[in-house]
Amino acid sequence: MSKKRKVIFDVGAHNGDDTEFYLGKGFDVVAVEANPYLVRVLNERFSSAIAEKRLTVVERAIVRGPEKELPFYINLEKDDWSSVRESWAVKDGMAVETVRARTVRLSELFRKFGVPHFLKVDIEGGDEAVARSLIDVPALPEFVSFEIHNPIILAILATVGYPQFQLVNQWFNGFITPLAESHEGENYWPEAGGFGSFHSGLFGQDLPAGEWLSLDKTMELFVANQAARKSGLMKTSWWDVHARLVPEAGAQ
Repeated sequence: MSKKRKVIFDVGAHNGDDTEFYLGKGFDVVAVEANPYLVRVLNERFSSAIAEKRLTVVERAIVRGPEKELPFYINLEKDDWSSVRESWAVKDGMAVETVRARTVRLSELFRKFGVPHFLKVDIEGGDEAVARSLIDVPALPEFVSFEIHNPIILAILATVGYPQFQLVNQWFNGFITPLAESHEGENYWPEAGGFGSFHSGLFGQDLPAGEWLSLDKTMELFVANQAARKSGLMKTSWWDVHARLVPEAGAQ
């Protein structure tokens, strides 16, 4: 990895759609994925970036405790639902394959590869554990994002030092059009022509500047969104929460 380029951690890299976007924007990437079949996909898809030392694929599940091996449940119908938590992987009664996954601490990845500019986390049922792992790292990334199903993640991020947040409805990702000018790396758009269902979307300084909120207002919005989803108004929606370290003028 280059000392001149900023690093992004793609935790829960899946098929590499986010990794491809980050590489295209000129970042170095550490892609963390516990599913051995998807690790194979990543190694094949990005063989050139790996050879150029712009990408490192880490076949691990992230835990906060001692490194070990644990069961990893691969959903055979929806591999994006695979998880270290069996109850998460077998949702809707889907079949799973159980494999053994080695683990690593987030602090160890920071020590080895440096503190990332942006930490993206999307690991089914494991996002809260990674958020708690931020307590142990030597320094915090400037920006982070987590898939959010429980407001405890907001409280954890605020506790470790993030003052402002954005909730991003992932259902709308496919409607986002290319930015006239990106503030995060190069002006690059996904190779498929836009964001698909496995993309996390825009991040960091490319998010709307006026939509960063305090913890309290983000909590209120999260509760309102969940109520709307349960009522059927937003039943196909799901959200990522983004957090940043340094607030800018105009945040609410």
